[in-house]
Amino acid sequence: MSSRSRWRDAFFYDSDNWSTILGGFFLGRGTTNATIFTMIQVCFVTSGEFELETEQGFLVGRDDLAARPGNYFILTKGMFYLNPS
Repeated sequence: MSSRSRWRDAFFYDSDNWSTILGGFFLGRGTTNATIFTMIQVCFVTSGEFELETEQGFLVGRDDLAARPGNYFILTKGMFYLNPS
């Protein structure tokens, strides 16, 4: 584990492949659910709308509630991939 990754407390996975972490970050004070969606949109290119699901199976709202540490799964009917830029 690299020295930077040990501070991360939110991790992202493809909902079809739970064994590979796509990325992660540290949820600082003030990080909201809406912020998580924005970060996903910056890091990944999607061919359509997407949703986030927690490991407990709850959908995450695009709202200003405080984001919680844990594993998040990207749900989409289209394709998504890492933003090359």
